[in-house]
Amino acid sequence: MAHIIIRYTSHAYTTLTFEDMFECAAAAGNVGHTCELHISGAGVTALSKMPTYFNETKHDKNTGKMLNSLPLYDVEDIYVDQNAFAEYGMEKHEIANVGNIVNALPPYDDSNIVVTF
Repeated sequence: MAHIIIRYTSHAYTTLTFEDMFECAAAAGNVGHTCELHISGAGVTALSKMPTYFNETKHDKNTGKMLNSLPLYDVEDIYVDQNAFAEYGMEKHEIANVGNIVNALPPYDDSNIVVTF
């Protein structure tokens, strides 16, 4: 089976990319592929359980709660770049309790399938 790394760097509430990323991760894990999720940049907004905190939202889904459900699809390796939290004001949010908050995202090589949202 393939090893898939999903890089999520888009804003979770002001774009519609989160649902596509979530479905990709869930499907990969559901069919037996190993899947890692790397969240950085504006992607850290996905950890927020407070969708009403953001202006000009494109949807009202609670992305933080959705991220909490990824282990049900065998997606357990979730890495979050802690350097992005301050830039997006995340210290004021209730955030999802998922993954590992790291100083630097794990490296990957050409043997991995990398999908970026």
